[in-house]
Amino acid sequence: MVSTAKKVNSLEIYIIIGLLVIIAVLVFSINFQINKYNKLYNANYLLDIDNNKNIQYSRDLNTLLNEKTIKYDELGSKYLELQSSYLEQINYIDNLSRDRNQLSTDYNLLSKDYTSLLNEINMFKIEITESMDWFKDNSTIDNFSDSIRLKSHLETCVSCDEDTCLIKTACINWFVNERKFYLKYEDDNVISNKEDKLQSLNSFLLNEAGDCEDYSLLFAAEIRYLVDYVVLEKEKIPIIEAIVEANTNSEYQITSSWYYAGGISAYPLDENYIYPTVACGNLFDLQTNEYNGHCVIMITDKDINQVSDLSNLNKIYLIEPQFGDFIDFAEYDGVLKINNNSIIDMLITKKDLYMHESRFYNNTNYTNANWYGYETFLNEINSIIK
Repeated sequence: MVSTAKKVNSLEIYIIIGLLVIIAVLVFSINFQINKYNKLYNANYLLDIDNNKNIQYSRDLNTLLNEKTIKYDELGSKYLELQSSYLEQINYIDNLSRDRNQLSTDYNLLSKDYTSLLNEINMFKIEITESMDWFKDNSTIDNFSDSIRLKSHLETCVSCDEDTCLIKTACINWFVNERKFYLKYEDDNVISNKEDKLQSLNSFLLNEAGDCEDYSLLFAAEIRYLVDYVVLEKEKIPIIEAIVEANTNSEYQITSSWYYAGGISAYPLDENYIYPTVACGNLFDLQTNEYNGHCVIMITDKDINQVSDLSNLNKIYLIEPQFGDFIDFAEYDGVLKINNNSIIDMLITKKDLYMHESRFYNNTNYTNANWYGYETFLNEINSIIK
């Protein structure tokens, strides 16, 4: 019994042990499953997290792709615009290149024309300068080959008192020019076979003949000499004395006072009227007794050195250089007029020749027209060259 009881106890123990083992196995298995489950859960959780991240990444990627697509489209449009602009610029550059080549060709042609024109301008400038030098040289008797004898005879035409000296215009022509140098009036057609030619003083005195322009040029130079002679050598006031009611057949009696024969009276000009200028236009010619192209001497109280000086003139005396007669007064109104019957439209000064615009273009609006001289064109040329 004891044995049986021991067996029973042993069996129970084994059963208990077995149950404990089973329980332990079950516990281990359960724990293993729990751990496995936890691992799977954790892994799944991590996967969920990764999946959420992937989803977010996918969303971000889609957003980025959309943004890049939009940007790409924008860049594509911009590229097309730039490409179009580039093609336009290429065409523009090509056109510029063609224009440049054409301009280069034109420039070379213009450069040749400019050089040629500049040479012509310089030649014209030389001609103008030479012309002005010609008038300057012929404004004085100092350049005359026989000036000493001429001056000596001219000085006999001066009659002085205590303060003043009278310069006798009738004496200049009648005594000096005609009696001492044998000058006579001749047409240019006879002298030089030319219709209108202004002689130099030397040529006039050498030919012993000339027309009204030649007489006027010489007479003006003679007046200038006598004015300087009275002022510088006599140290007195010069008074130019013309004549009126001239009779060219009268015999002038030369005395200290220059007595004039019957019918001829002295006509002294105002003091300070000592500046002679050759004046030409439609004037009464004592040689032909009619109005035609004629030159006389204009006496003013101011020297005329430039065109603008004309507008500053006051009283203007006119003297016939072939006889020494006082003709009339002239007035400046854009052009020089004499009693509205005659017009002076050309002047010869000490260094220039002025012509009124109406002489070139038949402009009857004398007041608004201009005067032109060699110096006018010379200034224009210098301005063009600069």
